[in-house]
Amino acid sequence: MSVPKSKRSESSMEFLNGAFDLEGYTHQRCTGNFPKHARLFIAAEIYKLAAECHTNAKSANSIFVNNSHDAQMRLDYLTKAICDIQALYSKIHIAKKYVQFEAGKAPNWDVWIGMVEKEATLLVATRKAEIERYRKAGYM
Repeated sequence: MSVPKSKRSESSMEFLNGAFDLEGYTHQRCTGNFPKHARLFIAAEIYKLAAECHTNAKSANSIFVNNSHDAQMRLDYLTKAICDIQALYSKIHIAKKYVQFEAGKAPNWDVWIGMVEKEATLLVATRKAEIERYRKAGYM
């Protein structure tokens, strides 16, 4: 039975789609919009952090939890993804403040930062829910 669109809630695995979308959006912004002098140092780091966030989120999602070791590995990957997203947030703010773009070439900072903030919120909420789930299951 389908659920009306207005009554749908966010999936618990939405963090994975968000990480994928964030990496793609970041790739577009870093390859096309950044001036050449900023691509090597700032844009490359920004993209690397977005890719690492997606990789760690995907790694966490690929672990099937059977025991406490698996639960800890999954939480470790989620923690790494949270660290990557926080570092990404800082690097984007540095680029926003210090990189000079040509007229009309600057990325839409509000959209980009909004995607990062949403992904950070999803990752933190997922990690918190996973901790509670593992406590109830006796893995922690």
